[in-house]
Amino acid sequence: MGAWGIAENLRCFGEAMSTGQLIFVGLGIATILSSIDFSSLLNKIEKKVKETDTVNPTPVIVRKDNLVEIVQKWQTLKDACLESKLTDAVNKLDEIFPMLIKVDK
Repeated sequence: MGAWGIAENLRCFGEAMSTGQLIFVGLGIATILSSIDFSSLLNKIEKKVKETDTVNPTPVIVRKDNLVEIVQKWQTLKDACLESKLTDAVNKLDEIFPMLIKVDK
């Protein structure tokens, strides 16, 4: 039964009832709806929406390395490579960071 079938049944239902009966049915429906606390239902829905928004927050990566810290990390890495006799790694570090070679010497 599609939407038209439901509409047809409601039309037949309305034709079978008198105007007074329809008024009383409408008043009954209004009375029932007025007794329902929609505010608590809306608060529950709003709470669920807020929970789903906060469950998967977008991760934010904050880097606060300043230039001095970067140079210190580079120097530590280069020193570790020298101690381990990784000459190729030391040469690559010098190629990648040519400006820091002056600091090293």
